[in-house]
Amino acid sequence: DERFPLVTGDVMLWLENDGRWIEGNTSGLGGLFVGFMPADALSFAPSLAVNGIGLRIGKSSGPLLDIGLTLESIALHAFAKIDAGGVKGGGVQLQFSNLAVSAGGAQGDNGIAQGIMRDTGPTPPRPAFSPALAIQQHDSQPVSVTLRAGDGDGPWWIAIQKGFGPLYLEQIGFGTTMPGGRVKDVSLLMDGSVSMFGLSCAVDDLQITYDVAKGDFFNAANWSVDLAGLAVSADMAGVSIAGGLLKQSTPAGIEYLGMLLGRFGVYGITLYGGYGEGVQNNQKFTAFFAVGAVNGPLGGPPAFFLTGIGGGFGINRKLVVPTDLSRFGDYPLIQALDIAAQPQDPMAQLRALGQFFPMEKGTFWFAAGLSFTSFALVDGIAVVAVEIGDGLDINLLGLARMALPRPQVALVSIELALLVRFSSSEGVLWVQGQLTDNSWLLYPDIKLTGGFAYVIWFKGEHAGEFVLTLGGYHPDFHRDGYPVVPRLGMRWSIGDSIVIKSGSYFALTSEALMAGGDFEASASFGPAW
Repeated sequence: DERFPLVTGDVMLWLENDGRWIEGNTSGLGGLFVGFMPADALSFAPSLAVNGIGLRIGKSSGPLLDIGLTLESIALHAFAKIDAGGVKGGGVQLQFSNLAVSAGGAQGDNGIAQGIMRDTGPTPPRPAFSPALAIQQHDSQPVSVTLRAGDGDGPWWIAIQKGFGPLYLEQIGFGTTMPGGRVKDVSLLMDGSVSMFGLSCAVDDLQITYDVAKGDFFNAANWSVDLAGLAVSADMAGVSIAGGLLKQSTPAGIEYLGMLLGRFGVYGITLYGGYGEGVQNNQKFTAFFAVGAVNGPLGGPPAFFLTGIGGGFGINRKLVVPTDLSRFGDYPLIQALDIAAQPQDPMAQLRALGQFFPMEKGTFWFAAGLSFTSFALVDGIAVVAVEIGDGLDINLLGLARMALPRPQVALVSIELALLVRFSSSEGVLWVQGQLTDNSWLLYPDIKLTGGFAYVIWFKGEHAGEFVLTLGGYHPDFHRDGYPVVPRLGMRWSIGDSIVIKSGSYFALTSEALMAGGDFEASASFGPAW
């Protein structure tokens, strides 16, 4: 057998069992070896390998160095291999972890641009530029010197957060791809903004890439430009425009999400949209959605004076109805018609669009809505949305707001969210209303709470069950899948230490009848409660 070459002086005997050659003791089978070994067949060759030992110096309370340039820590790593013949390899690496320029802060009044600067990813940006110099030598190979910008595949960022006239730089990054250990391309990235003459523009991950593998530095075909996010705003001559665009990766490709807000006098326009590629059953498909509204005094009788009209549609997109009615005003179909709505965190708002309207092949929806006032006392928003996919879903969403005696000096504020939903695929009729977090008495720290729900199931796990509740359920009632309804009552916070709250409830279900109430006053002062 070529796997066992014979050496002069060796005699080998192999046993065959059940037509198989036996190699040692495997699965309880036996093997026999008979041989004569040369006198010099065994030798003693000790070796020592240290495959990684290091020392890192830093501070747990902050950066190690902060003198306009901040440094988080310094690390020194070494390795070595020694045997009877001498040193066979060794190396040392010096790394400066998370270098950055001392933080300043984004400036300007562009909320969307500041949102991009404040949150260029799932977590706020932090320095990630950690240059390292390594000198090493393996076996008989020549000495190599390696310079890296940081751990992993990059990009590696150095925080700037400084303004230079109309230009503001948040951070600069470096990136590269090295398939097979060879550099294929090199990229320069930047987050920043520029403001001139009432126009502001901010970019997120503006990337310029040079393809090293193709060579020819001066050939434009070897260069490429990419952009992860863009925000633009302008406020000139009574016209204000603000917009944002975000690019996200999907399993099938790329998805773009965007928003545009415009104001001219008492009129405004709001647009949301998204386009991308999805994959289902190993087949790619494209998906699109758009939501838009026009706000302003449109006319009508005092009892029903129109202040906005809008709508939307989605192709290969699912319509996700919000379950937390306390934040009902943040839902895009409602927010587009709410002239009082202001984008608080634009990047989070853009990412939420993909969650409210996720890709799903073969699902389509369309919606229409309007906003109105009644005798200048009640502001209302109503939206009807229909979804067609595995079944038919019909949704009615509403939001009503009232502040007395008037919004500027209100003593009581009431905001009620309403959701009516019928789904043939889930087999449910769902009616739910709830006071939002914008409901209070005398002043905002005295919150009014409460809600109601009526749900009946005719398919699925809860088929044949129903529930009617005002204020929720008994604490021990098993309510998985039932609507979550807050107590009818109030919550009064006096500073950060004292809380007074009360509530009551009534519920009738297919298996129980329950009612009750509670009152609690508590104070917390350090270790005492």
